[in-house]
Amino acid sequence: MASAPHFDAPNDADVLAGLADAKPEAFHRFFDEWFPRVYAWALRELRSRPHAEAVSRRTLRSALEEVRTIDPATPLAAWLLSHLRREIAWARRATSP
Repeated sequence: MASAPHFDAPNDADVLAGLADAKPEAFHRFFDEWFPRVYAWALRELRSRPHAEAVSRRTLRSALEEVRTIDPATPLAAWLLSHLRREIAWARRATSP
């Protein structure tokens, strides 16, 4: 498995607070800042642009669904990577014979 990507994260607490409050601008900022990073990691693992895009979208969606459950002490990048790894595993199982 490839090494974990380095994410220069914005202030996690601000991002999480905005998402928990369902602020549209927080969602747009979250998506704009994190989708390219999550996509790049997924593409490295899956080597398929369509699969990487689908996995990246599912990763961010599942993270948003659970945003109120994150421990504020957990770095957002680590939390997103745990979601991404799960989605990649599911994608690989779905495409394996």
